Amino acid sequence: MQLELFKALQSISVDDERATAVVASLEDFQAMKMKEATAGLETAIGGLKAELTSATARLDAKIDALTTITENMRWLIGAVGVMLAVIALASPFARLFH
Repeated sequence: MQLELFKALQSISVDDERATAVVASLEDFQAMKMKEATAGLETAIGGLKAELTSATARLDAKIDALTTITENMRWLIGAVGVMLAVIALASPFARLFH
C-alpha cells in the first residue's frame, strides 16, 4: 500500500521528499490506530496471563499434594502387605510349635 501511495503521489507531481513524508505519516497514523484498537486486548491478555499463572500455581500445589498422598499410600500398601504376610505365615509357624 505504501509503494502504491508513493507512486500515486509521484504521478500527481509531488516531489519524492514530500511523498516519503506523507507515506511515513500515514504509517505512523496506522500504527497509532492499531495500538488504540488493541489496547483493550492487551489489558485482557494481561488479565488472562495473571489468571493462568494463578491457576498453574494452584494446580502445582494440588499435584504436590497428590504426590504426597500417593507416596503415603505406597507406604501404607507396603505395610499392609507385610502385615498380611506375617498373618499368613503365623498360622503355619504356630502349628509347628504346638
